[in-house]
Amino acid sequence: MKTLVAVLVLLAFLQTTLISINLVLLVIVLRAYLRVDLSNLYLAFFFGLLVAYLNHTNLGLTPIMYLILTNITHLLAKTPLSKNIISVLAIAIITSALVEVATSLIAGQTPSFLPKLAIEGILSLPIYLILKIWEERFVVRSQIKLKVR
Repeated sequence: MKTLVAVLVLLAFLQTTLISINLVLLVIVLRAYLRVDLSNLYLAFFFGLLVAYLNHTNLGLTPIMYLILTNITHLLAKTPLSKNIISVLAIAIITSALVEVATSLIAGQTPSFLPKLAIEGILSLPIYLILKIWEERFVVRSQIKLKVR
């Protein structure tokens, strides 16, 4: 968990300074798709606050959007559709589109979908596979008990 928080902090600074892609949201939603856990909601709220603070935007809108999208992802992860890897691409594109529409409506601008959605869709599969390998190999869960002889 400490490594994930450090990576998310790094991605938040990277997202707000150099790249205008929602990397933090993408990682949180894909982790929520892999592992349904209460810690995903904490991550969504606090990193939503951090991203909003760093972007100098409304401090209430971004955490609530992150929480809602994480809850929706938790619900979708419990369906049989979650076994298909292509559904990761659909979830990433839909969450990015919803965030773009919400932020553009609040700002009174027209949303620009094409470049951001294409890049986030392409990045979603490698990020998903990296998170899946990380969660399976390096995260120790409480139900796994090692025997010492």
